[in-house]
Amino acid sequence: MKIETQPRDDHQVRLLVELEPDVLEKFKHQAARKIAQKAKIPGFRPGKAPYDVIKRFYGDDALKEQAVELLVDDQYSKILEEAKVKPAASGTLDEVVSYDPLKLAFVVPLEPEVVLGDYHAIRQEYHLEPVTEEEINRVIHNLQTNYAVAEPATRPAQETDLVYVKMKGVLVHPAEGEDSEVIRESSYQFVIGDADDTWPMEGFSKELVGLSASEEKKILHSFPEDYSSEKLKGKEIEFTVNVQAVKSMKLPELNDEFAKTIGGSFSNMEDVRKSIHTEIEQNRTQEYDEQYISLLVDTIISQAAIKYPPQLIKNEEDHLLKHFQEDLGEKKMDMDTYLKTRQMDKATFIEKEITPVAVKSLQRKLVLDKITREEGIQLNIDELKTTVSTKMAQLQNEPEFKNYQRRGQVENLVNAVTLDTAGRILNRDTIERLKIIAKGEFKPEGEGKSEAEPVTPSMEAEPVASSIEAEPAASSIETEPSPDSILPPPADENPSNSEESNPTEATVAE
Repeated sequence: MKIETQPRDDHQVRLLVELEPDVLEKFKHQAARKIAQKAKIPGFRPGKAPYDVIKRFYGDDALKEQAVELLVDDQYSKILEEAKVKPAASGTLDEVVSYDPLKLAFVVPLEPEVVLGDYHAIRQEYHLEPVTEEEINRVIHNLQTNYAVAEPATRPAQETDLVYVKMKGVLVHPAEGEDSEVIRESSYQFVIGDADDTWPMEGFSKELVGLSASEEKKILHSFPEDYSSEKLKGKEIEFTVNVQAVKSMKLPELNDEFAKTIGGSFSNMEDVRKSIHTEIEQNRTQEYDEQYISLLVDTIISQAAIKYPPQLIKNEEDHLLKHFQEDLGEKKMDMDTYLKTRQMDKATFIEKEITPVAVKSLQRKLVLDKITREEGIQLNIDELKTTVSTKMAQLQNEPEFKNYQRRGQVENLVNAVTLDTAGRILNRDTIERLKIIAKGEFKPEGEGKSEAEPVTPSMEAEPVASSIEAEPAASSIETEPSPDSILPPPADENPSNSEESNPTEATVAE
């Protein structure tokens, strides 16, 4: 076997492989036997026709084509091994250059290469705003509203009133063929002056002040060009509001009895305030950390040299697009309908909105994986086993679990859960290490040097995956699926799907 390696600019390599003459002949005979098993050749039982008869009956070209398929299946991994090529994904048979001598050309995507900059020198201020009493009081006020008693009011609406309306919203200047209705007429309710008075526009509830039952009001509003909803950005909307009823809200007194009402674990208002403080702080920390790490990783990526083959981006695009379509399905919308609302074809949508996300997602994964290895971050096997056991206990209560049992695929499910959990744990620990480094708090001595088990442990006699990381299948020529990634759900084109509900539900939603 002679192999010529031809590097390409797209981080792939072209392998020109010349095989000995007898190799093709050997696989032609195998091809003939395979054909004979299914062929109906006069005078011979299936599988009994001799080679020369099959060759004469089907032709030498057909035997060659079948022989090459069998040869690739059998020899591809050996070719990669001899060429000392480690693929990132499955390769392809590019062409049969010649049959005499037999020369095959393969295109093989190479493993990604990441060269990091000095990320230990990056410093990024970490400043988390403390929880204020005003924020706690706002939540408590919402709780009061949840438990308020709504009493009919014969006067015009005023601050803190609960107002029931029927409302619709239409585009003032719809484009040709564009559906002008952006909010279908339905029943809604608003607490005037509510802290989260942002739908369908900022401060909308204040427009209801002074209106009485049975009154109608038209409200014009122009949305800014940078508005989050693609359908509304830069558009002028006319809201038509018909007031159905006005009710005053009688708020409960803030005392220990109220505290006991809103939760069995609360004995007084001080407990309520502490719980609210903790919840706000946890949510704020999570949101701040996500933004902090996103900016930090972007900085590291900007200083890194990253190479990867196009197949990895294509796999990532396919994965993101699949999840995007699933998200659309949950909103009772298909891809074609969504693209019509965007006035965009699928190819343009992928190019402008899927590919950039795929590139960023792939680069993030590659960089974080490289940092995990550079920092010597190891997997806590005890945590992995505990987490997987908990997850599997939860999954056993799901209807789908019985399908895995029926198909005898529970072990496959356990392995998949293990791999996913291991990735999440390593990713979490890597991100935490980066945060410590960027804050200037990292101490190299002794960090990450414990006698923990390696990242790819063998789990003997345990109901978890046999390895945490797996090499790409070198013997396959078909495209492999990409690793999991997360794409945020598509933006809701309608600012709300609210339906008439009680005051408690309205306040919580807002």
